[in-house]
Amino acid sequence: ITVDAANQHYKSEGNCLIDIALKTVVKGCSNSTIPTTDDVEKIGDGAFVFLEGLESIEIPANIKSIGGAAFGLCPSLAEVTLNEGLESIGQAAFSTSALTEITIPSTVESVELGAFEACNSLESITVASGNQDFKVSGNCLIDTERKMIIAGLNNSVIPADGSVKIIGDYAFSGMQELSNID
Repeated sequence: ITVDAANQHYKSEGNCLIDIALKTVVKGCSNSTIPTTDDVEKIGDGAFVFLEGLESIEIPANIKSIGGAAFGLCPSLAEVTLNEGLESIGQAAFSTSALTEITIPSTVESVELGAFEACNSLESITVASGNQDFKVSGNCLIDTERKMIIAGLNNSVIPADGSVKIIGDYAFSGMQELSNID
């Protein structure tokens, strides 16, 4: 991605198109590297959507939010590193990707419903110690305040300890190998 040097609204860095005023990556490519500079704080809605060649991405510490469907429908995206500093993950942010595992940093305060929808290869969700808003129990990502399952896996067991009152929309959507919920 190349932006004319005279353009005052957009710039290119790490093969990403960045809206300067919004401090937001608005479009990326399968070979993009998300900038680590403080003048970029967000990955916009759909910024990397439908990128078949995207296999891995690191979200650096300067990124505070990942927009809705930012990495949605990336069927080869198997590895994502979320660093401390990230605060929110949007709806369907990683939907229909090939993720096998994900660690939610301690700084994350919000994970929207469907963030990991139809990630049928997802085998493990971990929440970093110190996160007061989320936990994992029975291979379910749980919003502790709302007592809601945000994401479940093919091998999830819904906790019976009272920590879950609601199964969120899309929590088990696309889990093709899910055979039983007790």
